[in-house]
Amino acid sequence: MLKTKSKFIAIFVAIILCFMTSFVSAEYEVMPISVDTENTASDQNDLAETTTENTNEEQPVDETSSEEMATEEETQNTSMKSEDVYLTGDSITIDYVVDGNVFVMAKSVTITSQIAGDVFVCSDNVSIDQTSYISGNLFVVSNNLEINGIVYDVYSVSKNITINNGYVYRDLKSVSENFNFYGTVGRNAFVSSSSLSFVNEETSANGLIYGDLNYSSPSEISIPEGSVSGNIKYSSLNYSNSNIANYFISLGCFLILVIVLWLVRLFIKNRAKQPSNINGKNKALWIVISGILGIILIPLVIIALMFIPITFTISLLFASIFFLLLAISKSVFVIGLNNYICKKLNINKEIGIFGVLIITAIVIWALCLIPYNVGFIISLITMVLGFGILLTSVFNKKIDENSDSTNKVKNIDKTNNKKDSKNTKETKKSNDNNKTDNTKKE
Repeated sequence: MLKTKSKFIAIFVAIILCFMTSFVSAEYEVMPISVDTENTASDQNDLAETTTENTNEEQPVDETSSEEMATEEETQNTSMKSEDVYLTGDSITIDYVVDGNVFVMAKSVTITSQIAGDVFVCSDNVSIDQTSYISGNLFVVSNNLEINGIVYDVYSVSKNITINNGYVYRDLKSVSENFNFYGTVGRNAFVSSSSLSFVNEETSANGLIYGDLNYSSPSEISIPEGSVSGNIKYSSLNYSNSNIANYFISLGCFLILVIVLWLVRLFIKNRAKQPSNINGKNKALWIVISGILGIILIPLVIIALMFIPITFTISLLFASIFFLLLAISKSVFVIGLNNYICKKLNINKEIGIFGVLIITAIVIWALCLIPYNVGFIISLITMVLGFGILLTSVFNKKIDENSDSTNKVKNIDKTNNKKDSKNTKETKKSNDNNKTDNTKKE
């Protein structure tokens, strides 16, 4: 299916290009000059014979040249990738030409060659050497980024960014903690950083921006004259009233979502009872396992269904449901944690449970805002546990239905056994009475 679509797109583009190209008319066509064919043919044959004789006499035959050319062609073919490249590992060095896009996830990445497409890198340390040339865009998420080569566009979210002798052909857009710029930007630069430096103290090299500079930092810095050819625009990174208002808005939205889900749970409380056979440590273990496996396996199943034409629409439906469950998983975790706290504190009234729910929601929301990746880890854990609670609740309903059916069957068997025992007792009594009557008659 994908091959047919790609062929159709290629044919469509070729047709458009054919119509877009200019057509040359034959009004000014040059007429051929009339020349005697016999004389020209004889002259051409004489010239060909003389040239072949001269070349054979002057140029000696080199037997090793053909072998060297063959080896050079083989090395060129082996040192070039004419397709997209996907790489993972500890330390990766790209020292071959890539005629396509590059996707890398590693601890350290070094690029020393030419890449014709875009480069997507997620790494701890990224180095673009002087011999590298990236004719596409560079997207980087890293801890340390150093650019010494030539890049078309740069989009980076890194802790430390250093551009020594690098040349960004068009735009530079970066968010960092430390930004050291001693290279060149061909057009505009958009920088957000806590500290900026435009002068290298060791080599006294200055950065150069041919377009505009838009930067944001805690305080305005002094930029050397001639470093920016266009306009310079500064914006402060300090927290303003709008940022505080955004925090309150996000907290209010989170509380509203938690309260709505809690009310929905109260409405269907009788239908969503959990089975009594999963309690304590086993219940918590099932929640963790189901949350981890669900977040890992469900996306894989959705991706596999996307490659099947019949189930493509179903996969989109499953993907939307999956993302919806992920969006409410943190709120579900808050509700589950609130129920656990209320059970431990013996809080049974709905008003008390609602008050504890508000407090737990605010605490979880505040913990997710802790910097230095702590808040991200907490939010990830709450999302996994909330997703596990959702999955276990669905499976527990099925277990309840099966257990109810089995209990009904057991009750029916018990009643049948009781009836059989009564019948056997009555038959025994009747037999005993008949025996006694017979003995009396005798």
